[in-house]
Amino acid sequence: MIRWTVAASLLLATAAWSQEAMYDSFEDGVPEYWSATRPDSLSLSDLHAKHGTRSLRWDWRADEALEIRHGVGDVRRTGGYGGYHKATFAIWLYCAEPVDGAAVVQFLAGDEVGGQFDFPLGFSGWRRAALHYRWGEEFTGTVSPDTDTIRILAPEDAPQGTLFIDLVVYNGLLDYRLACIPVQAFAWRPVDPEQARPPVRRPETLTDDQRAAVEALAASLYPNTEPQGVLTPERMAELGEQFAAFGIERRDGAITGLPLARHPDMYESAGVPDPPQTPAALAQFLREIAALYHWTGDGAQKQQIAEWYLAAADHLHDQGFAAGSGNSWGGYAGRPLADAMYWMREPMRAAGRGEREASFFDYNWGVSRVLDADAEIRVTLDLFGIVEPRRLRGCLMRPDPLEAWHWTACFADLLSRNIVKRDVDGFKPDGSAYHHGAHYFAYASYNVSVLVSIIAQLDDTPFEIAPAAIDRVRLYLRRLSFCANLLDVPFPWHGRHPFRGGVVRPHMYRDMALSGPGAGEEDFDPELAATYLRLLGAPPEEDPFPGHEVTVAAPPQGNLVMPYAGTMAHRRDDWLVTAHATGKYFWATEIYANVNAFGGYIGAGDLCVLAGGDPISLAGSGYVAEGWDWSRFDGTTVVYLPIDEVRNPRNGTQHPRTSHAFAGGLSHRGTHGLMLHRTEGPEWLAPGLRATKTCFAFDDRIICLGSGITAEVPDRPVQTNLFQRHLPDSATPIIANGEALAGLDVERKLPSDRASWLIDTVGTGFVAPAGQSLHVARRRQLSRDKDDTRDTEGEFATCWLDHGVLPAAANYEYALIPRATPERMAALAAALDDGPRPWEVLRRDEAAHIVRDRATGISACVLIEAGPIEPELPVAAVDRPCLLMIEPDGDGLWLTVCDPDLNLQDNLSVPRELLVELRGAWRLGDAPEEMRVAGQADGTTALAVTCHDGESFTARLRPTG
Repeated sequence: MIRWTVAASLLLATAAWSQEAMYDSFEDGVPEYWSATRPDSLSLSDLHAKHGTRSLRWDWRADEALEIRHGVGDVRRTGGYGGYHKATFAIWLYCAEPVDGAAVVQFLAGDEVGGQFDFPLGFSGWRRAALHYRWGEEFTGTVSPDTDTIRILAPEDAPQGTLFIDLVVYNGLLDYRLACIPVQAFAWRPVDPEQARPPVRRPETLTDDQRAAVEALAASLYPNTEPQGVLTPERMAELGEQFAAFGIERRDGAITGLPLARHPDMYESAGVPDPPQTPAALAQFLREIAALYHWTGDGAQKQQIAEWYLAAADHLHDQGFAAGSGNSWGGYAGRPLADAMYWMREPMRAAGRGEREASFFDYNWGVSRVLDADAEIRVTLDLFGIVEPRRLRGCLMRPDPLEAWHWTACFADLLSRNIVKRDVDGFKPDGSAYHHGAHYFAYASYNVSVLVSIIAQLDDTPFEIAPAAIDRVRLYLRRLSFCANLLDVPFPWHGRHPFRGGVVRPHMYRDMALSGPGAGEEDFDPELAATYLRLLGAPPEEDPFPGHEVTVAAPPQGNLVMPYAGTMAHRRDDWLVTAHATGKYFWATEIYANVNAFGGYIGAGDLCVLAGGDPISLAGSGYVAEGWDWSRFDGTTVVYLPIDEVRNPRNGTQHPRTSHAFAGGLSHRGTHGLMLHRTEGPEWLAPGLRATKTCFAFDDRIICLGSGITAEVPDRPVQTNLFQRHLPDSATPIIANGEALAGLDVERKLPSDRASWLIDTVGTGFVAPAGQSLHVARRRQLSRDKDDTRDTEGEFATCWLDHGVLPAAANYEYALIPRATPERMAALAAALDDGPRPWEVLRRDEAAHIVRDRATGISACVLIEAGPIEPELPVAAVDRPCLLMIEPDGDGLWLTVCDPDLNLQDNLSVPRELLVELRGAWRLGDAPEEMRVAGQADGTTALAVTCHDGESFTARLRPTG
């Protein structure tokens, strides 16, 4: 029996603080600075452990206490990613049986209690506390940095009991969002259907059809509906060895095994050697054997697998992974365990663990929330791809078929409402898919694919999602196919994963083509079906749409603006050009400390051309990671910096934005368009960098203008990038003013006394009027990969306009022509020099950019300031900044008006009226409800446009005479 006294521990307190680590785990005995009211109430036990194989056993009585003469270190210590990790006290307690009342953990400096917290003991198994010393109000009172004693008081509501204690951390580092405060964590309860307002009425009984529908849906989520074979003896032996590695065994009425815990990095930060591992490896094993349980047709093998599974599940539960424990295992990491729990629900029910497993499943995935129609659920793309598939399984885990039917019906209703919800992340009205506060295809690529699979599973069942939700997902797919070429999306859409931000998944189009509302022809979407065949790139082996005549869709044509994505997509033939804006309401990219470490210039007015490769792709269009110059994104205006100066210096998440709400694009009649981006910094990368940038898309001509270009970075040039193209080999030429340039170590400054033209490696032409400093280079570039983990190199051709160091109100003009020929580019350059110009730049200053295209007759206006418009156009004035396109139509006009300012309040676009004053007397022909004639006087017409969501509104105007 181990015995020590408070007096002995007091003598050792100072020495212990200076010598002992910031944790205790009792593997080497009981530290001398631990004492109890009755010394013989303490002993060591090997029945339960959270670290190693032993824990401290305390056989307590009411009014007794433990004292730990130990300090808590620097209570303001921070670390980890972004400094998010804060100094933390943590402790694990084990109860063999639930106990009334709570232990109280107090922190004393001398005789004065500073902070404390309650640890309710109404549980069995392991439970933890993890509280930050200086974040929020996690303790009652404040823990003093001079704390020298931690006291654990026995519960007052029970005469006696036994606690096992392990893995006490006096000062670890834990993310500020991950506290486990026992009185809060243990208070979790599932939604009570008797107290909530379910969105779907619970039926009194189930019809045979309803029962069959539940059974069929539940069976469709199993790995196999019928046994596939018999496992070999060798395979069973291998599985047995895998199980034995977890050390799980039943002994003396207890179950022991490898200790498991969340957040092992917290224990590592306190110096704990070999901290407990997460349940990830065990969960993966459980998933593997759960699938094999359904695969094998051998009864003895099924029984053995079920025994392994039961023992492992009991160990997981004993380790504290239980409903209401503060130890959930959901999210990304929890997916394998969710599969295993669903697939093994019947054997676990037979073993009497069905309710326990269903409750833990609910705890991990919030399943019972489907029963509360009034519950607010935060919508993200991860909700659709990670949570909802598991939530569906959790509904079907309900042991009562009627309950399973009702929960599943409520699930479908909630899923529908979340898909159409607009004031959070998720789907926006323009087809954008938001995550982390902006259109984020890298997340949508996976998550929407999973969502589509759920919609397909529920199709033609009583649990179909609502038509409005189906329409929203189909809109996303239509917009995605327009803005991708063929399967690759524009570079800025990759978020923090440049060069690997996901690709279009064709199967989504097949599944959604077949998963409409109702049945029969109304269930089928021929446009998505035709798009699926286009995206496949080759005829499918089997007809994916039997009974339907579907032909391969042609590549999309025209112009499309997605206001919430800050994207304009312009297409002709098989090529795609996208222009990107950043603003107050949508960010340019996402940067972590060392993820997308060089991405500060991504999305800052990019002009991405996808026109190369077979099929067309990012890589085929010259976007290759090896050797990429992170200051050379097409279309951007940058302070050109060496690679080490481009690197993000901050330890934390960044979403570069600008202060401008007035940024974005207009699409005119789905054919032509324009885009405005207003560069600001970012200040950590390019302080004082400012530029007003526009591009105007008329047929296959994209005219790019810049004005007001300034910067405050000495000794570094400011440049506007035309292109950066990977060279498949050094012999791949580009053409500059008729001369083929090949090889490496080539750099030219093209003549500035006349217009110059180029054609890049994928056939895209560029032409710049005289008076500009245009440069082209071909060389081997040395760089770093996106996460700054290794050196890269590659051969590239680049082209840029140089504005010099510390420019003052510099400007530029150039045009981009996909699928160009030398003859056409030479003719364009000659026309820019000698006329007639193919387009006129009527204005380019900080109040307006205005271009008139000769071939179409369209005048396109970016009006940054309100008031009268100069030069004279059919539109005389506007009362707010806006974008306009004016197209002659006989004696009339086509007019498109857009206010790209989303004007968000509580994440919803609030409509505002814009007044456009037209010269002459006009009446509206074809016009949306948002446009109306507000009045006519003095030879002018006032047109009122109710602007919202950054949409473009087009009307046909006819003279009133």
